[in-house]
Amino acid sequence: MQTWRVFNSSGSPVPLDIQGEDLVSAMARHREALLAVAFPQGIQEVDRAWMHWEPTLLDGRGGVEILVTGLRDGAEREGRVIIEATPGEIAPDTGRPVFF
Repeated sequence: MQTWRVFNSSGSPVPLDIQGEDLVSAMARHREALLAVAFPQGIQEVDRAWMHWEPTLLDGRGGVEILVTGLRDGAEREGRVIIEATPGEIAPDTGRPVFF
């Protein structure tokens, strides 16, 4: 079991570490907690999500950025979560859809 640290959209750590056999299984296991970080005011429905490794995040250490689009009160909202991880922990590192 591996552990990853989670950061909010501004890059500040949150009191949440996710665990799983790999990054995708950890994200699935902690789906609701990650959505709470991305949407502090809540979200009714997730429309789509995309993740990619971004080298400029976390003071240049890089991390996985997850961009989530969802609906709340009939309007589309965008949320963001950052996970401290290496580019090899997602494949391909150019980005891929996340089934969130």
